[in-house]
Amino acid sequence: MKFTKSDKTKQFIIAQSSAVFNTKGYTGTSLQDIMNVTGLTKGGIYGNFKNKEEIAYLVFDYNVRLVMDQVRQKIMAEDNAKDKLLAIVNFYKNYYYKPPVAGGCPMLNLAIEVDDTHPGLRIKVVEALTVLRESVKSILIKGQKYNQVNSEFDVNRFSTLFLAIVEGGIMMSRTFQEPKYLNECLAHLIDMINNIKA
Repeated sequence: MKFTKSDKTKQFIIAQSSAVFNTKGYTGTSLQDIMNVTGLTKGGIYGNFKNKEEIAYLVFDYNVRLVMDQVRQKIMAEDNAKDKLLAIVNFYKNYYYKPPVAGGCPMLNLAIEVDDTHPGLRIKVVEALTVLRESVKSILIKGQKYNQVNSEFDVNRFSTLFLAIVEGGIMMSRTFQEPKYLNECLAHLIDMINNIKA
């Protein structure tokens, strides 16, 4: 697939703006912020995008993809269900100090900001969280198929708890500026995974 100059400029704007949106939020990010990180003029930016909202949508997709690509690599390196789940947990162990995108979890950040203020962006968060939850669920279902997870195990409930514990731990550690909260949540999650019966 051949990219046009316009495609390359759009990708440049998205990549350069990713940390700004994830750190300052949708509301806090100004056109001037985007101009500062890209070195482009207002015309150079709005010649490629209709408005800030369009950039925010694409930046969110870009940021989520950065996270999910790293999670996917960790999952694919393991062979059985428990190890795949533990690989996800291990990925998040360094999240407080080394998030894939500056500013922390893009899903959590945007979820908190746009909960009641921007339905379109909230739907983007819902879609991203659903992908992550379904990934955990898929691991468990395959684990059941290969007798690694008990066939009676409630995969829906566990997948929801898994996501809530991870995101809740990230939120508490970011709020208190203390990694121990995330670490405690992940330690509990490891116990839950180790207690899954075959």
